[in-house]
Order: sequence, then C-alpha cells, then structure tokens
Amino acid sequence: LAAALASAAHNLVLPVEAFWRWIKNAVAGGMDGFWPLIQRFVATAASTAHELVPAMEAFWRWLKDAAAVALPVVLGILIALNWQTVFVLFHRIVFNNNYWIFDPATDPVITILPDTFFMHCALLILALVVLGSVVCLLVYRHCKKAAA
Repeated sequence: LAAALASAAHNLVLPVEAFWRWIKNAVAGGMDGFWPLIQRFVATAASTAHELVPAMEAFWRWLKDAAAVALPVVLGILIALNWQTVFVLFHRIVFNNNYWIFDPATDPVITILPDTFFMHCALLILALVVLGSVVCLLVYRHCKKAAA
C-alpha cells in the first residue's frame, strides 16, 4: 500500500518538476517547448491517476479500520497529557449549564469522588472501547476470510 501510494505520488510529481524546470529556462531563455511540456504533463497525470485510485481505496479501507482503534487511543493520550482540560471540555460539550461544577464546601460528592476517580473511569472506558474495537475488527476479518 505504502509503495503504491509513493509510486503514484512520485509519478504525479515528475511532470510538475519538469514544468518548474521549463519555467526556469523560459525566464532565462525563451518560450520554446511550452505546448509539448503541457501535453506531457497532462498525459503523465492522466496515466498515473488510474494507479492512484486503487491505492487511495486501499488507504481509505485501512484508515476506516485504524480509526476505530486510533480515535480512543488519541483521546487516551490527550487525557494522559492534560486531564483537567479534557475534563472541562467534555463537560462544556455535554452540558449546557454549570451543574457539573461542584463546590467542596457545600457538595460532599466531590470529596467522595475526586478528580482522579473520573480520570481513571475515562481511561478504563477508553481501554474497553479500544479492546472492543480490536475484537470486533478481528472477528470481522475472520468472518470475511471464512466467507471468501
């Protein structure tokens, strides 16, 4: 997949490099060779485009598989790096009021359930989501192979 994408991208870049070389020469010299250069650019881009489509489809399939696992992992990394910001952002998105903000002097729930409790809960939920995603992906691939 990576080799196919790299090859297709390389084939698309070559005409652009040739075009920039021609621009450099045209500025220094004359305008000879402009139309053949454009023709080569269009022909190369058109012949390479059909190679790019299967590579992009394979990349998209891989991305859909990886996103099921990558999204919770990224959230877990964000939580590990800056829990307080993620916690506040989550509550601002989920709640449209400030009822989630507790005062330790008047609300005993905040002393019973400290901030670290919620961080561990979030990490546990994300770990279970990642585990479930991996299991579902493996079951899907197994069933797909069995059906083929």
